[in-house]
Amino acid sequence: MRLDTEKIKKLLLEKGLTITELAEKIGVTYASTHRVISGKSFPRPGTLKKICEELKVKAKDIIIYD
Repeated sequence: MRLDTEKIKKLLLEKGLTITELAEKIGVTYASTHRVISGKSFPRPGTLKKICEELKVKAKDIIIYD
């Protein structure tokens, strides 16, 4: 299981958000958010929920089940 990082990047672009802005909105460090967006780590459930709320998507829409 991993995040669809390309879809997340597209959503960020559509919403006019930077990784820094997303990090501030969800209350997580830039470094942690960058690792998640780049696919290097998977977010904790609470962080995933906040990302989905900010991007206005459901978790199932940005998770890839391998």
